Amino acid sequence: MFAKCLVFAVFSTLTLALANDDLFLYRFRGHILKTNGKYEIVATLADSYKEPDGNADNVLATGSWDQTYNITGWSVLEIKTAENQTNIDQVYSAGLLEGQFTQELTCMQWQNTITNICVNRTDFCGKLKNFFLTQLNWIYMQIDTHPNDEYWHQINLLLVQLNGLIDGYQNKSRGPRKELEDPLGFFLFQVLASIDDIAVHLGFQNISRHDSCSALIKILPDNKDVFVSHATWDDYNSMLKVLKRYTMPLKRTSAANSWSHDFYMTGPANLTVIETTIDNYNEDLYRNINPISIPEWMRVVVANRLATSGKEWVDKFFIFNDGTYNNEWMITDFKQFTPGTPPKPGFLTVAEQMTTYHESADMTEMLNNKSYCASYNNIYFPDFRNISGEEAMVKEKGPALYSWQNSSRAKIFRRDHGKVIDLPTMIHMMRSNFALGVDPLLFLTLASVAPPQRRPNDLSGYVPLISL
Repeated sequence: MFAKCLVFAVFSTLTLALANDDLFLYRFRGHILKTNGKYEIVATLADSYKEPDGNADNVLATGSWDQTYNITGWSVLEIKTAENQTNIDQVYSAGLLEGQFTQELTCMQWQNTITNICVNRTDFCGKLKNFFLTQLNWIYMQIDTHPNDEYWHQINLLLVQLNGLIDGYQNKSRGPRKELEDPLGFFLFQVLASIDDIAVHLGFQNISRHDSCSALIKILPDNKDVFVSHATWDDYNSMLKVLKRYTMPLKRTSAANSWSHDFYMTGPANLTVIETTIDNYNEDLYRNINPISIPEWMRVVVANRLATSGKEWVDKFFIFNDGTYNNEWMITDFKQFTPGTPPKPGFLTVAEQMTTYHESADMTEMLNNKSYCASYNNIYFPDFRNISGEEAMVKEKGPALYSWQNSSRAKIFRRDHGKVIDLPTMIHMMRSNFALGVDPLLFLTLASVAPPQRRPNDLSGYVPLISL
């Protein structure tokens, strides 16, 4: 039905897309049925798709997939599960449909980002596997021990959904289950951002590196609206981006979530959640990482599903913190905003993690006073600046890359945020990338950046293809 795992040369993929740019030919529709205990995946091109009987009680999920990454830069996934189904069947069927829809893209993403992790690293991957086995076995035990606990129920649902995704990709509907066959399989997609921290904890050099991002929350003039924006920086091998929207009316949780790795929106809680990564220069802190914990990706989704406020999101997120993937989180609660009036207390919550430590604060007052709040990979809270070693980096290498107040991006945001008066000007600002020498606020430290053409201090960092 869908293409199996193939690796295309870049020019071949682009040629294929440009030769036939009819968006309709890249749109798929599908649904999941359950009959006599057996799950059936139905997925096909949109023009030949037949809607299931709307009154049938065996329809678990419906969805669409626009495979348009070579046309718009994004593919779009939308999945809706049936309210009359159990939580387990809802998440498993959502995984089945996503796995089936995204077969080709998943295969290419694996080739681009995962396949080389364990090449010539047998010792590292053996220890990494043991770390994840310890973590997963502890999680399985907690799920079994707390059958009526909402938190562990949500953790269980995530594992069931992941197994559904695996089954959909393999076109084998083996049924809901929490146990993963291989912790170095699809699980690696979920924990990829944590692997370099775990590597240091295990005594290895960083296997990969954390990426950088820029984020901006901006109040428009006269409080007519608040914009939330995130510019993700990543390597070119991670350009297969998917914008996902799940509508899953799970019992006792929020009904809808949409996300794209660094940017989440939840409903009906009406929260947006964004993050930028912050760095740890103190290797002693990596000792705090512990497999008796919940992986970062799970903590994010559980907080998204259960929280109804920024404070509650922070409280949920840091339960059983594994100490990996240190970020500054910005949670906006749009229930606390009415157009024409300033955001109320609780609108903006900022939280930072430094391994197993965390700190948070309601930053709404600062947002109202400045009309903006920006995040750019520098630590805000003073204690964390000290224990992480970032404040020492300012003294050693200067403020351009390491200062919260005086880094290049901090100065650019402070200078230019006032130019944002509507959506087009917000987009223009977040996509800005000025040439070195044109913007006096840009500063390049060649010792910390390679190749020298890279401009890491602008809001939308990139390396021009010509420099590769």
